[in-house]
Amino acid sequence: MPRKSQRISGLHAKGRNRPHTWLVGPDEYKHSMYIPFLKMRAQAKFRGDSFELEFEDFYNIWNGSWHLRGRGSSDLVLARIDWEAGWHPDNIHLITRNEQCKKQGEYKQGLKGLV
Repeated sequence: MPRKSQRISGLHAKGRNRPHTWLVGPDEYKHSMYIPFLKMRAQAKFRGDSFELEFEDFYNIWNGSWHLRGRGSSDLVLARIDWEAGWHPDNIHLITRNEQCKKQGEYKQGLKGLV
């Protein structure tokens, strides 16, 4: 057993990338999208939303714009076009977080009027 001061090196060392085991292939850019996709799918299933997106659909819509996502008002988010429909390739688009918040407020105001 190595001492605390010694570093373990090799193919399976802690903190070392192992692209040969990645499900989406050895591309780091594509791999950086995989965990957020899994989290999005899990959250949608938890809420009971229909989720018919495959990873390739998710990758194709975000490809080239992945670095523009974030929590700022001008950053991009993936949103549904029709809030009643589920997450499927024909019902998603990229918009700014500011636009998404406005749409969400309008949608909730509409729901309050119906109840």
